[in-house]
Amino acid sequence: MPELVSLLRLVGESSSPIGAFKIEEGGALEELGRNHDAEGCGRSPARGELVGAEPLPVLLKRLGQDSLTAGQARTFEHRCVASDGAQRCCQVTVQPVGPGRCLWLAADITRQKSEEVSRLTHAERLGYAVHGMNDGIWDWRVDTGEVYFSPRWCEMLGYTSAEVPQQLSSWSDHVHPDDIAWVLAEVQRHFRGETERYETTHRMRNKSGEWLWILDRGEVVLWSSEGKPLRMVGAHTDVTPQKRIEQQLQEQERRTAALMQLAPVGIYHSDRSGRCLYVNEAWCSITGLTPEEAFGSGWVRSLHPDDLDAVFAEWRRFVVEGGPFHLGFRFLAPDGVLRHVISRASRLTDEHGVMIGAIGTVLDVTSEHVQEEALTAQRAQMTASARLAALGEMAGGLAHELNTPLAVMSLTVEQLQAQTSAGTVSQERLNRGLARLESTLGRVTRIIKSLRSFARDGEGDAPEEVVLGGFTEDVLSFCRERILNHGVRLNVRLPEPTARAWLSTTQLAQVLLNLLNNAHDAVVGQEMAWIEVSAEGVGDGVRFAVSDSGPGVPESLRERIFEPFFTTRAVGQGTGLGLPISKGLVERMGGSLRLDAGAPHTRFVVELPGASLRAGYGGCTPPDPSVSTPP
Repeated sequence: MPELVSLLRLVGESSSPIGAFKIEEGGALEELGRNHDAEGCGRSPARGELVGAEPLPVLLKRLGQDSLTAGQARTFEHRCVASDGAQRCCQVTVQPVGPGRCLWLAADITRQKSEEVSRLTHAERLGYAVHGMNDGIWDWRVDTGEVYFSPRWCEMLGYTSAEVPQQLSSWSDHVHPDDIAWVLAEVQRHFRGETERYETTHRMRNKSGEWLWILDRGEVVLWSSEGKPLRMVGAHTDVTPQKRIEQQLQEQERRTAALMQLAPVGIYHSDRSGRCLYVNEAWCSITGLTPEEAFGSGWVRSLHPDDLDAVFAEWRRFVVEGGPFHLGFRFLAPDGVLRHVISRASRLTDEHGVMIGAIGTVLDVTSEHVQEEALTAQRAQMTASARLAALGEMAGGLAHELNTPLAVMSLTVEQLQAQTSAGTVSQERLNRGLARLESTLGRVTRIIKSLRSFARDGEGDAPEEVVLGGFTEDVLSFCRERILNHGVRLNVRLPEPTARAWLSTTQLAQVLLNLLNNAHDAVVGQEMAWIEVSAEGVGDGVRFAVSDSGPGVPESLRERIFEPFFTTRAVGQGTGLGLPISKGLVERMGGSLRLDAGAPHTRFVVELPGASLRAGYGGCTPPDPSVSTPP
């Protein structure tokens, strides 16, 4: 026992609890001594002792017997509660020091155990994360060439772990020949410290020979004292499905870009404010600008100055109100070439429906515009020709219309001269003669005025307020004599003298005169031939009708009579343009010209909107009839 006490003194300065005990032959445990830190060990929980699942004396006795039997030390862990209530973990070592005698030493390993648990927990979490990501893990000892490939890494290529040698060539031999050089170059860049981590997306061949796209990421985790890489770890991710989708999208973008470049119409893409982001070749060809000149707000320089306001106004409406952008305007190229275009655009929106831009087209309609101008000129020429043809047909009647009043005027003048020379003229006779001259002169003046008006184009004339009766009489003055001279009875039904309407008189006169000439030609030679002209107000509209004693237009020809150049007259007796031109003139006035198929005789009807419906016609608003207007 003295030597045991001496041993306790030698270790008495130890910061860990230490003590000695003896096991009697009967198995009883006799404690021989302990240092000051061991004084609290083994007492009951009520006194704040170190207590585990098994009392310390029981553990010491069991471990002491085992160590005495084996003749060597035994170590065990003892979980207990300290006097402050904290959980502790102690490592207790029992060492035989003589017959039936043992020395025990306790060390607090709570911190070490906690760190160990943390390390295990972190490793488990990392393992779960890697498994959840379905990535293959690799661990490369750069200095020795050894490589670890996880089962998932092998499985990704269609192999088992047993089929994949743990060496670098198992990776490099499967990399696509076109990729291996630049992939290894990226590894070396990382070794040189040029990149924070290594990352590539390259192709690898699987067991079946199919090429997979692999996202390969890694990082050097251990360096030598000389700064050389010793260990590098990383992961493989199979991104083949994503890569295929990406390739399909890229291919679709290439096709779309090619189609946009080859499209015969101009295509543009802009942001919400109208700043240009893209134009194709056709757009550049139309405007005379290069893409670089068009980007941003540069495209504006190609707009015709007179169309700027209209384009900007339509764009503002397009942005604020929605709906498609649709406008015809002109581009003026830097070389002075003028292009007429029609532009359409649709809105591009984000996931919330907010407009972020627009994509649109520009259609070059310059040739169509030129053709339209040519057709307009041709139509005007045809109208003028038809008008002159009508005048030619009326020439005889007009001569008679003018000759009769001129003869009256000439006779009146001769009579007044003779009476004046004879000195027999009285003031009363002079007044009557002058009144007759004035009346006859007014008739001639009206005829000449109507003739001059009829000879004009009149397409741009604004509607004017006229008396229906007076207007109808002016038209009849051109053809009354011609009709009556051929034995055709002329019936005229006019509204009350005060009836008025807003009419485009020059063009309407041409229409009515054409209908009257057609009626004349249709009934000449008939017994009891007649022509009837009527004018009346219908609601807010005005209706003119020209009827004749003919049997009407055969049903088989009714669909063709308004076709250009179609005529039922003999060759050389008609152009076939009168009705088509008349129909076009009436429609441009906002009205209609039709054949009354239900009438017992031939009857053509012209219907025109009244003043209230014609307020905007030709950009002219009829004046207020209540306001006196000087003649």
